[in-house]
Amino acid sequence: MSDLIPTSEEVEKYSVDRRYLLAQMELMFDILSAALGTDSNLVDLEQAGGPYITAEKAKAIAATERMRSYALTPRSEELIRQSQQIEAEAQLAGTPLAIERLALATGMSETELEIILVGVAAELDDRFERIFGYLNDNLHHNYPSLALIAKLWGYDPISAEFRLALSSGGAIFLHHLGEIVWDEQPFLSRGLKIYDVVVNFLLGNPSLDAELVSVMTEPELGASPIEGLGVAATKAGSACYVQGSDASRVAAQICKSLNDVAWAPFFYDLRKAVAKRADVIRQFDLLARDARLLSAAVVVGPIDLLGPEDLAHLDKLMDRGFPLVLFGQKEWPSLGYLKDPVTF
Repeated sequence: MSDLIPTSEEVEKYSVDRRYLLAQMELMFDILSAALGTDSNLVDLEQAGGPYITAEKAKAIAATERMRSYALTPRSEELIRQSQQIEAEAQLAGTPLAIERLALATGMSETELEIILVGVAAELDDRFERIFGYLNDNLHHNYPSLALIAKLWGYDPISAEFRLALSSGGAIFLHHLGEIVWDEQPFLSRGLKIYDVVVNFLLGNPSLDAELVSVMTEPELGASPIEGLGVAATKAGSACYVQGSDASRVAAQICKSLNDVAWAPFFYDLRKAVAKRADVIRQFDLLARDARLLSAAVVVGPIDLLGPEDLAHLDKLMDRGFPLVLFGQKEWPSLGYLKDPVTF
């Protein structure tokens, strides 16, 4: 059994988010184990009938509309009660569970949340890697296939609901929470990988994406704030632009202004990004995702370092549910394809 799963003596030392997520993982493993006719102590899949799924088991699984119909065991029922108790505990404390905050930050549907949970399982517990490889009939394909996800939660794999959740316009991919693997396979045989930053968030350990760390600058909060900037930046649907010749000084003033209105600032330093030849366009997407998840404001500059084609991608950060402040040495370059910000 994975050492991520807490014993009864260890439960209390875990955060409420981690306890909830691990209870969900154990419940999911019970469902999969029952569907295979094994028990939750499955360690060696070869003992369960070989490294590939047998015809009998394939037929049994294919005939089952919902894998979770296998899960009506006392242990599974206890895990369901445990999850409900943890949810109630979080509500009583006035702090929504991480999975609820994820849904709120990204507009995810219940279908998308269930899909996310299956993808997270492979990242948390190596038992799932083995069982997914087994069910995929390929031990190297140890992420959950889209067909398996549909079967587990009882979705019709050709339904609009399921397909929309896994489309490029669905929350999972629109907000860069995961990716599809094995693109060369037919749709339902492809796998789902959930990114580490999402797994950490659901475990109650939110953190900035590792790809962004080297291009961020720790905000200096000792500078004097810019009058009116903090309030303007927090108005829904608006971005702000500050003009100034000293990039470090301006950035410090902006960060102080945001901090004064209770928004922790993420300073994406374009000087570092350009020096490292970073993929700025991709990192704007990651920055928007992390700002939403971590409830942070975003500061980007100096934008004079961006070419015209890159400036257009600032739209990825505008009106995305968090304060955005841009800065540069020149006047704001009024662009027809970008909404003009409030200037300071």
